[in-house]
Amino acid sequence: MKASAVAASHSVADPVLRGMWSGPNTTAQFNDQAHLLSALQSPSKMLVQDLMDFTAYPPAPAVGMAAGPARLRDDPLVNVLPQARPDGSAELLADAITAKDEVEVHRLLAGGASASNAPKQGRNVGVTPLALAIRGTGTLNIACMLLEAGASVQNDSGEPGLSEVLQAWTNTFVNPVDNEAEVRAKLRLILDHGGDINGRIAHSGHTALHLAAAEFQRRRLEGVGPRMNRWTTKRTECAKLKFRLLVQAGADPLARNRCNQTPVDLVSADFRAELPEHESVSRHPL
Repeated sequence: MKASAVAASHSVADPVLRGMWSGPNTTAQFNDQAHLLSALQSPSKMLVQDLMDFTAYPPAPAVGMAAGPARLRDDPLVNVLPQARPDGSAELLADAITAKDEVEVHRLLAGGASASNAPKQGRNVGVTPLALAIRGTGTLNIACMLLEAGASVQNDSGEPGLSEVLQAWTNTFVNPVDNEAEVRAKLRLILDHGGDINGRIAHSGHTALHLAAAEFQRRRLEGVGPRMNRWTTKRTECAKLKFRLLVQAGADPLARNRCNQTPVDLVSADFRAELPEHESVSRHPL
């Protein structure tokens, strides 16, 4: 019931209610606990209940709704209001990529699934399809299919920097013995489609070469402690492989992060000799 109709249907002779009803700040006065308590004790408490119903469920705001679908503008509540249920195609595509099901990936893309949209739910939430394909193994053909369908190796925001796709390639473990050819081919695919080998993470200034060096340092330290096992050795070798391929692809070994460190500066002096030297590696392009 509208406030005007409520006022017309009830007497406002009660001085408390009359004080609440008058003036431009009716809502503010109404929220005053003392006024509310007095009003509830008055004979006109039904009027108060009607007003409470009205103020608790106000009509939708009309400002900013002249064009397009109704929505709240510049209001933080829009971030927590119910959103449209996703159609599920992004989740299905992510599952197909993880399963290395090229036929299903092709079917989904042909059916209109986006090659760029990350899932909004599920175990791969927030990971774009191309990053998911690049970081896996046995998915080189799927990565090519996604690129042909419009996926980009650049950041979705269009801002410069180390792309999510190249980060996925750098950070993910693969068996270096069994998958070196595929890892090399995927890096070449990224660069052929405009990937920036020397792009930086905004907050740290790290390049992909910094990430590979830091991963090598972490795994190498594990190799001299009680946590050493065959998988530690494989992860160390994987980081060395990624470091070598990045240098071969033209990564700058002298690039400095926000702490003024080069990639090799992130590695202990005792381990640096195990990394491939820039002079010897750069003579063998990717």
